[in-house]
Amino acid sequence: MKNTAVIIVNWNGRHLLKKCLQSLVEQTYQDFEIILVDNGSVDNSVDFVRKKFPQIRIVELEENTGFAQGNNIGISLAIKDKNIQNIILLNNDTETERDFIKNLITTDENKSLNKKYKKIGALAPKMLLKNCFQDNNSQKIIDAVGAGTALDGRGYNIGNGETDKGQYDQQREVFGFCGGAVLLKRKMLEDVVEDGDWQQEVKNRKPLKCQQYFDNYFFAYYEDSDLSWRLRLRGWQVITVPQATVWHLHSATAEPFSFFKAYYLNRNRFLMMLKNYPRTFLWRGLIRVPGSYLRFLQTAKGKKYIQGKNQTSFFKKIIRKIKMLGVLSRVIGNIFWHCPLIIKQRKKIQENRFLPNEKIEKWFNLL
Repeated sequence: MKNTAVIIVNWNGRHLLKKCLQSLVEQTYQDFEIILVDNGSVDNSVDFVRKKFPQIRIVELEENTGFAQGNNIGISLAIKDKNIQNIILLNNDTETERDFIKNLITTDENKSLNKKYKKIGALAPKMLLKNCFQDNNSQKIIDAVGAGTALDGRGYNIGNGETDKGQYDQQREVFGFCGGAVLLKRKMLEDVVEDGDWQQEVKNRKPLKCQQYFDNYFFAYYEDSDLSWRLRLRGWQVITVPQATVWHLHSATAEPFSFFKAYYLNRNRFLMMLKNYPRTFLWRGLIRVPGSYLRFLQTAKGKKYIQGKNQTSFFKKIIRKIKMLGVLSRVIGNIFWHCPLIIKQRKKIQENRFLPNEKIEKWFNLL
């Protein structure tokens, strides 16, 4: 009986799926199933997978439901099997090392580790970047070895952009995880699941009963930070497993500087804070938000995001600022519109949390 399910949410990612799925098929550990949730792709992704990887279960949706809801659909389907105890989430733009799953499962079953950390809810592997602007391409550049959240709400990947010199090779407890690659424990998911069951229409099959593990409303971005907060507030722990390595092609689905990405990153940052931050930290965090935007603009000024194209015309700078104002106005309006729902969610989270403010101060680096 398989006790692990690997879930991949795909949207028009046919060009990415071959390497991703092939790396899973070639794993040294084979006691797992793969579920592909296709978010209404129009690039023949489903036909490609059916032909090349017939052993993979496919959930074919009519439309793009987003990263959060897509994973919820996959998780809900997977845990209908009572034998499934581990859920591994992977982006479709990742490639795993051959012993990736083996190292995750071995760590999960490590008795001494479970004795040291008594309530492990998630395991965060080491993610390395496949696309980076480095002069020496032979260097391994870290994408994430776990994740954190700053007081002003910014989510960040631990080690991001650093050359991998083994500085994160020790297993340790961290605040949270990056949703691009993580192992989530069934018991933890069942403990933190939110209200809001729904019936999901699936192409050519009966509707699937689903639950919210990630918040569907987040759609994409910060849904992993939100879940990290909720599991931590319930007393669960996140442990890094740097021996399990995955390569990540960053921003392969959404363009790095698109309106879509800017909108959801900014909106969901505030949603995550309003839902999860205890009152003391919420006000301290919101006061720091304007300063964080100013610091971002200063550090981004003159940064060579695209080699040879770092010069921006005056006209393009004006257009970019107008677009940013449009993003922020939509963010503020959207949050105010959904205030009643946010307040309801926040009340439940704060009433049911186990973690006292003293531990939040320590683990979430809020000083």
